[in-house]
Amino acid sequence: MYRRSFLSRMLVSLLPLLLLVMLGDAGTALAQEYGSRNRGQHVYDRAGALSSAEIGELELHAEMVERAGAPVVVYLQTRDADYDETEDDARNLMATWDVQSSTDARDGFVIFLNIDPDDKQHGQVALFAGQTHYDDGRLPEYELRRIFEDVMLPSLVDGQLAEGIRAGLNAASDSLTLGPPPPPPPSAAEQTVAALAREPLAVLSLLALSSVALVVIRSHRTRPKSHGIVAAIADPPGDLAPASVGALVRRHVGHEQAEATILELARRGALVLEPSGREKKVQVRLIDARVPHGDYEQHIWRALSGSAAEQDVVSDERVGKILVGEVRKSADEALRAELRDRGWYDSRVGARRRPLITAGVAALLVAVAGFVAAIVGDELLSLVWVGLLFAAGIVSLAFAAELPETTQAGEDAAAPWHAYLAGLESAREDDDSSANLDDAVPYAVATGATGALKKRLEAASDRGYSPLWFGRSKSSQDWSGGFYPYWIWFHTSITPAGASGGNAVGGGASVGGGGAGGRF
Repeated sequence: MYRRSFLSRMLVSLLPLLLLVMLGDAGTALAQEYGSRNRGQHVYDRAGALSSAEIGELELHAEMVERAGAPVVVYLQTRDADYDETEDDARNLMATWDVQSSTDARDGFVIFLNIDPDDKQHGQVALFAGQTHYDDGRLPEYELRRIFEDVMLPSLVDGQLAEGIRAGLNAASDSLTLGPPPPPPPSAAEQTVAALAREPLAVLSLLALSSVALVVIRSHRTRPKSHGIVAAIADPPGDLAPASVGALVRRHVGHEQAEATILELARRGALVLEPSGREKKVQVRLIDARVPHGDYEQHIWRALSGSAAEQDVVSDERVGKILVGEVRKSADEALRAELRDRGWYDSRVGARRRPLITAGVAALLVAVAGFVAAIVGDELLSLVWVGLLFAAGIVSLAFAAELPETTQAGEDAAAPWHAYLAGLESAREDDDSSANLDDAVPYAVATGATGALKKRLEAASDRGYSPLWFGRSKSSQDWSGGFYPYWIWFHTSITPAGASGGNAVGGGASVGGGGAGGRF
């Protein structure tokens, strides 16, 4: 295929930069591999495939290419390589030897031949043009392909290496001087794809966008109504379990409810969170299996029991692995079942999400098909529709994920607890009192509101407060330096987390462009 869209060429031209960033110090090794470049020399026959007379003649033709505007190197070596490896060689040689007229000119030209070790007349060839000539310049991809296939290949196939290279240099010189011939017309397949990327894609996009909009609007209208702004209160409005409160307030079941249940079980005497003796870390000691009640608390207790070792202790190494995988899933489903039985969770939430998921996936599939059609058909304006479809698909899937599991009765039950959380938030800057922290922390954890208690917890730790939700058998003296560092370790260890990193180094200024070629 001769044609390549602007976007495709841009992506290809950026690839060398990414490769150099990943390779780092590989430039020194490449310089040693290719040897040194001599001033005024254009042809380097490391394979010994050309005679001295042939090299001298090729030097004259290479000088014509350079006078036409492209510093040029012809390089031959013996290597068993495929085309991709040969194009990489051409790209690396251009970068290592800085084949360009000046810094950032990106106007070099390389003909690189990997000669078969067992057949010095055949191998792979890559024609690689710098970005200035390759991207909408006078040596675009289709012209490099034409030079290789129509000009060089007949001689190369016949074993006439020097003649094939000479013909390629002359064709490149002519293209740089006079401009390349017009690109070949698009193939029938390309014309079909381009046609699909215009009106049909626009119509299909409008239908998909309309469907997503209708589904999202309908879903929003059928959501249970929240109670909006409520007056803050200082004390819990009831004795509902923290896990149930968290699932109502957040409208979903999550890891916060499991962590809060462990703290609640400690507050009620079922277990103790105690120093493990290692770097402010915590272990869990199980005390009384009779305390947990309800299916959800029983699931949490069984998960703890399954992780416990000698003396019913869950070591600090196991704390972060208590509630993962199928154990978490079964516990979460138990909590949902309890809330559905009370009429607070909707058993049909899956059916309510299905239209949003279907519309979102359909929009993304059309976006992918449209992207391929736009690139292959070189219809860049169609990428506007692709972007809109992609955004609509993401929005629809996000609405599906955030669709509340609560019913209207669940929203009504959550209203007083929203008022309680508002009270915690209003006291965010209050560090003068540890009052009600024994009650507040499990609820704050279950609802994801621990940030509102940070200052109060730090101040209480400094004053020697011993939290009831760490267990009844520990005094403040047992927490070296206060309980707060131990709390932070426990909270972060049992909460899912992720991390990322990266590294980057620079590359050569002459890298950029693209190539064409193949086997001869």
